[in-house]
Amino acid sequence: MKITPYLLVFISILLVTGCASSPLSLKNEGLVHNEYPLKVSTRTGEKVEFVSADWMINNWKYDSVRKAWDRKMGTPFEGNVSIDLDDDGTVEVVKDYYLDLELTNSRNNAKIYVDLMPIPASKKHLEMDFFLDNFVESNSSNVAWLETTRFSHNEVAEKSYATKIVDQKTFAGNGYDGIVSIVERADLNQLKLDPKHRSDTIAILFLRLDDAHKQIVRNGKVERYPSVLTVFVVAKPKYFESVKSDFYSLTKAIRLKGKPLNIPDLGFVNNNLHAAN
Repeated sequence: MKITPYLLVFISILLVTGCASSPLSLKNEGLVHNEYPLKVSTRTGEKVEFVSADWMINNWKYDSVRKAWDRKMGTPFEGNVSIDLDDDGTVEVVKDYYLDLELTNSRNNAKIYVDLMPIPASKKHLEMDFFLDNFVESNSSNVAWLETTRFSHNEVAEKSYATKIVDQKTFAGNGYDGIVSIVERADLNQLKLDPKHRSDTIAILFLRLDDAHKQIVRNGKVERYPSVLTVFVVAKPKYFESVKSDFYSLTKAIRLKGKPLNIPDLGFVNNNLHAAN
């Protein structure tokens, strides 16, 4: 199961030097921001687990000698991001980790992704619907089936998709604004044969934080940018109900300034499919 999590409208291509950096570290107590009171807590127990034992950690490895977690390096864990972060009209490419946390369900191959996404300062006050709409647009593709990550454009096979927002709710709290949504995606060729066909069902959270910055190293200099925390689960429709509860369990494990978030639950409503032109 592969998906392009999001492609924002200000992403394109130009080359500069840079290297991967992130303010998030994996520790026994959870995924922790090193400069800001943000944490995604692990379950209590002998093993480091998120949600349940069914979810395997993909992009971190444990060093038993140092007793510490390290990010996995190289393809497919890091690569180039093309984005105009300083709003000077020049799109640059820097190296970045694709995701801060990637989990795979050992029973049904569903995926949970967590990422602190950098955004230009001029975009930090956009309504939360903007981020959701960009997600829907980027996953309504009639060009190619794009692989895995937000910055990788590896064309695997020609496919066309339609997406629809099944439900969405915005919410706010002390120091954050958010939107949570359920999105369905369908292969258009399969949809012609079966109007009820759905390829994937996705639950997604976008959380804009006041002061949690994403670090990018450009030309040897560490730069900090506003950020949006994204959390989403991708599953085949028949498994979605079981993993949706895991998605909400993980969002309930997010601690901001030591307090949990007040994230609304979602049901299902009928909307029209959104297909690319």
